[in-house]
Amino acid sequence: MVGVFSERQPPFDVNKPTQFDSKQEFQRQYDAVTAGLENLQSFFQAVFPDEENDKTQREYLDLAIAIDVIMRKSLPRASPDTCTDLVRRNVVEIGGFNVGLHVMNDLRNAFQERLQELEDQREEFWNLSHRAPDYYARAIALRLARLYASEVGERPTYGTSGETGEPSTGYTRALRDVFEILEIDAREKIYATWAVKHLNDDDLKTARPPGLATVGGLFQVGTKKQDERSLLRASTRVSKPKKDPND
Repeated sequence: MVGVFSERQPPFDVNKPTQFDSKQEFQRQYDAVTAGLENLQSFFQAVFPDEENDKTQREYLDLAIAIDVIMRKSLPRASPDTCTDLVRRNVVEIGGFNVGLHVMNDLRNAFQERLQELEDQREEFWNLSHRAPDYYARAIALRLARLYASEVGERPTYGTSGETGEPSTGYTRALRDVFEILEIDAREKIYATWAVKHLNDDDLKTARPPGLATVGGLFQVGTKKQDERSLLRASTRVSKPKKDPND
């Protein structure tokens, strides 16, 4: 999130519904995790024998001893400068081969869990035959529409001026400004239209009487003389630590 709210929490959720901005970005991580997991699986299959007997156990121990010797020789003699260097030294001194296998197994489990998360995200967001929509813009537009319905007491409307092309309703103007603050590069009318169509009866049942909006002039309700853009910016400016008067 680019802007954070000063003094209080945002009047609606501004988090992204998915961490990826495009299908291509998602696919790159999906491919990396898939390939990484396959390589880790291949490593364990190569190191651990299919059949466990005296001969294979001896071969495993011979390999462990050889790797431990190499890892000890590669340790720098100087004292470790960082926490990472200290951990690495401790791992080698304990037994680099066996400890390394435990760490790699933890990494394999983490890759498996991440792959499942990505599979879930693909099913929900990216399993499309056409270009994926801007999910962040949709989420923000719908959340703002719900806030409008709750605070203003009626269904929001959308539209643009025939002369200037600028947003012509309080909701659409507010959405334009929220997009600008969150650095969402999207046409507000497209997403305002989508959001209003996706409001349901429950969104309107929670409506409060007009004029009681907790976000003040965001939708130009009861604040005709105030500039809504200034009000929105005032509520979304980056927080700064308060200066101590004693300093």
